[in-house]
Amino acid sequence: MTSEATIDPDARGEGRFLAKGALVLAGTEVAARVFERLGADCSFEQADGGRFARGQWLGRARGPLRALLAAERTALNFLQRLSGVATETRRCVDLLSAAGGRTRLLDTRKTTPGWRRLEKDAVRAGGGTNHYDVADPVYEG
Repeated sequence: MTSEATIDPDARGEGRFLAKGALVLAGTEVAARVFERLGADCSFEQADGGRFARGQWLGRARGPLRALLAAERTALNFLQRLSGVATETRRCVDLLSAAGGRTRLLDTRKTTPGWRRLEKDAVRAGGGTNHYDVADPVYEG
């Protein structure tokens, strides 16, 4: 309501996503859809699984200013949570790899309600393996 009352409907803008720490990116598809559903464009420098250092630009969103402001918090919530899952998964996968052997990191079947597919995708982006393969016809995601 505030944006509608205070921002010209023709105003356009751009926002950029900045890595505040080293991370493995995940959640780009759902974040981009949030912006698109509200009438803005969103793109990322790398696909899910890309590694970023602190201070690197991850991507950008452009479009009507009202749409950008309406979408940004929801899109960031998806990006932050899913990138956190991918980053922690990558940390664990790297530790296992450094120890040698053939151990694989598998995720749990227990996921956050409503987030199953997203969290399993984030685990794969971080280099982990899904307990169930989400492409499997038995998968109940």
